[in-house]
Amino acid sequence: MIAFETLHAGMGSFLLKPESGKSYTAKLSFADGSVQTVPLPKALDDGYVLSVYQPNADSILVRVYASKNKIDQSAQTPLHVNFVAQSGGETVIASPVKITRASSSFWLEKKQFPSGIAQFTIFNAAGEPLNERIAFINSNDRMQLTLKTSKRSYKSRERVQVELEALTGAGKPTPGNFSITVIDESKVPVEESLESTIFSNLLLTSDLRGYVEAPNYYFSKETEEVSRALDNLMLTQGYRRFAWKDLSNPNLAKKEPQFKAEGLGMSISGKVLSLTGKVVPNATVLMMVAKSGDIKNDTTDINGRFKFDNIFLMDSVAFSIQARLGKSNKLEIIIDSIPKVLVSKNKNIPDVKIDVNQNIQEYVATGVKQEELLSKMGMINRTQRLKEVVIRAKKSKTEMYTIQGAYRIPDGHSDQEFLIENAETCASLLICLQGRLQGVNFRASGSVLNYPFSRTDAMDVFLDGRLLDEDEISTIFDGNSIDATDIGKIVVVRTNKALMNMLTGKPAILIYTKRGAVRRTYNPSIANIKPKGFNKAREFYAPRYDRAGSNRMLPDLRSTIHWDPAVKTFSTGKTTIDYFNSDGPATYKIIVEGISADGELGRTVYRYQVEQGNPAVMATTDPKTPGKPLPNEDANILGIRKALDTTGKKLPVEKLYVHTDKPYYNIGDTLWFKSYIMDGNLNPSKQSGLLYVELNSDSAEAVRRISIPIKDGVAWAQIPLERKIFQPGSYTLRAYTNWMQNFGEDYFFTKRFYLGIPASDTWLVNSQSNVAKVNNADQLNVDIKLKRTDKTAVALRDVEVTIYEDRHYLYKEKLQTDMEGNLKFSKALKAKADGRNLRVEIRSLQESDGRQFLQVPLTVNRNQNIDLQFLPEGGHLVAGLKSKVGFKALAEDGHGTSVSGVIIDKAGAE
Repeated sequence: MIAFETLHAGMGSFLLKPESGKSYTAKLSFADGSVQTVPLPKALDDGYVLSVYQPNADSILVRVYASKNKIDQSAQTPLHVNFVAQSGGETVIASPVKITRASSSFWLEKKQFPSGIAQFTIFNAAGEPLNERIAFINSNDRMQLTLKTSKRSYKSRERVQVELEALTGAGKPTPGNFSITVIDESKVPVEESLESTIFSNLLLTSDLRGYVEAPNYYFSKETEEVSRALDNLMLTQGYRRFAWKDLSNPNLAKKEPQFKAEGLGMSISGKVLSLTGKVVPNATVLMMVAKSGDIKNDTTDINGRFKFDNIFLMDSVAFSIQARLGKSNKLEIIIDSIPKVLVSKNKNIPDVKIDVNQNIQEYVATGVKQEELLSKMGMINRTQRLKEVVIRAKKSKTEMYTIQGAYRIPDGHSDQEFLIENAETCASLLICLQGRLQGVNFRASGSVLNYPFSRTDAMDVFLDGRLLDEDEISTIFDGNSIDATDIGKIVVVRTNKALMNMLTGKPAILIYTKRGAVRRTYNPSIANIKPKGFNKAREFYAPRYDRAGSNRMLPDLRSTIHWDPAVKTFSTGKTTIDYFNSDGPATYKIIVEGISADGELGRTVYRYQVEQGNPAVMATTDPKTPGKPLPNEDANILGIRKALDTTGKKLPVEKLYVHTDKPYYNIGDTLWFKSYIMDGNLNPSKQSGLLYVELNSDSAEAVRRISIPIKDGVAWAQIPLERKIFQPGSYTLRAYTNWMQNFGEDYFFTKRFYLGIPASDTWLVNSQSNVAKVNNADQLNVDIKLKRTDKTAVALRDVEVTIYEDRHYLYKEKLQTDMEGNLKFSKALKAKADGRNLRVEIRSLQESDGRQFLQVPLTVNRNQNIDLQFLPEGGHLVAGLKSKVGFKALAEDGHGTSVSGVIIDKAGAE
């Protein structure tokens, strides 16, 4: 009998020696008495099994098992397979293995491998892959970082000096580049296993396909259980670097990557055409910078193309580009557009927090305290209160609108006429329209990040009576091609069929601009562009309480005490950091992450106490007897190695890790970050000079996108989380280089965080949901508890509750919370309903609640929808050969779930 059960995150493993002609099934039993059976992969009658063991700290044991047919074959004709081990995009070992018995074993030294994921593969004589196994190798190549302070307890606002020492894995001083953050752990608590660290990202998730649950669990402690769990992850998670069949393609070396690595400067390119559409060679193209008056020129080639390289912008600057041929300007100039990055479903969606847990509540509550103290001191906006000023002016006349032509709607007949208030504060038109147009939501569609929809119907957009295409819609809502201050009103038509038929028959948004707005004369030979420049890095503000003029009477409730992305140790391996504490009492957490000049990673955490004080006070078979050494490479394996090396040079690896100052934020905070861009050997990447960083909402809306220059493999900047742009909720930080797009979005760095709002009347939610069988049908039961930031219950409040599956409306009902702020309701759930995409929208119906609106993802896990997969070591089960079989059980919410059961054969025998 073979029993099995999960060890961690729904994963586990067991040993199985299948018999020829038999099939096997896993039988699962659940607490509710239900039973589920899942077939195991069918065993092959002939083949190999590749196993990898790590019984010692400094060695790896590799075994190749061969079936009886293969042994019999080798007795007649010499038989061998080609063994290749590679890591970080480079071949570590390539050697033939002679097959003469049922098991062929050999030892490898770990020091030959860098820490991280290694790929072991055996090939036949024709170069076709037979078996593959990935394993995580822990080599002695991590930096030893040590933090020291003069004492373990400090007073509020006292100066702290921290000594950092960096040693190599061998214990020698090493120069390195580090980022350091100091946070108040009482205000920003975090679960260690859920953190994204430089180890978990660069060594693990950057080389695995799909979602990895709690990645830092595998680095938080060194125990036998963690080692087994990590090996189970290797058995069940797919390696994503490449497919072997691609390497055998003779056209691989000729194929150019779709996305080129970008240098530090940006490029502006395009083509010049005649008015009849023919290319114009030898035309003169002038690029003029309006602000500085600088002029550059270029001449079009035989294909009419031009290009301006190495343009370095630290801000958005307006350019005019004009084409001429001799004295004639009767030409058309077309600027190349930058390919849009497709927004796909977030692979880390299981990280979405259903409940605003205690950690985040404490952080939001801290923001409330700070807002209240500043309000009492008259400094809510960090400004000085001035004497009253009286302004007298005449009431403005009624605004008139530009003539709309044939596409216009009679006043008072549309679903909504929206006037933009405080248009000068709109960072983009989308920001000012999101959530304010009734029945309209914006989401990704094709190449447009934010396209307007009415329910499931895509809407048409008109500007002053002209129907816009997709590219124009994108530039309107996201690209600021129209200033919000130039818009008179916005009209929405989505329910009146007669009005829709007057337009195009579809729901529509009509944008009316103000009469008198200057319209530019169209000249096809001139292009006016305003590209976005690099984000300017600012210095993190930290008060100095030892200097005259410091206001010691103001409360210091900072949650990020110190942030420095540019800490360096030189040949001595030592450096010192100093800063001042904020107001205690608290436990402070220092996190240092970085990389040495030799590519060794390092991370350490240090804690100390801060006491309550007067705010004004300053203040861790024997390899020594190895088996038969591997022989040298032969002609067959040289071909495989050459294909690997060609791929490594043609498509070099680029890895990315982003260190943020803390795990979640309040609206009004600044997100500080440092990025490490490495090659496959964890040396600074020389591929890319530009890094793109986005903050995306859960609706796949790119709320903010910046670009920053990369120098020596590092880049740092900050993103202000401004009230006029961001709304409360979950966001994903996504970072990538243009080169990384060649390998797909799995290569991008992603990190989720929660953004709260520091207001005492803000509603916070805690939810539970389950599915019960009622009359042989699924019934969804939802229990929601609402409370405010000050922890008082949202009692006896009228709300509207709407349930959606993805974007499809299911139910709507008006309810009232009880005295404890509870909402309980049950609804029938369709059997085919996707439990991963259910959500509840709660909208307050009383004006005194301040238009509260909450979106609550629901977790629905049904036993019958558990996804259980079995993955044999090396890729196949082979009859008569013992194999390690990994398995992974995923619940509907995308998280691993615990299961247990037994393996039975076709006859039902265990």
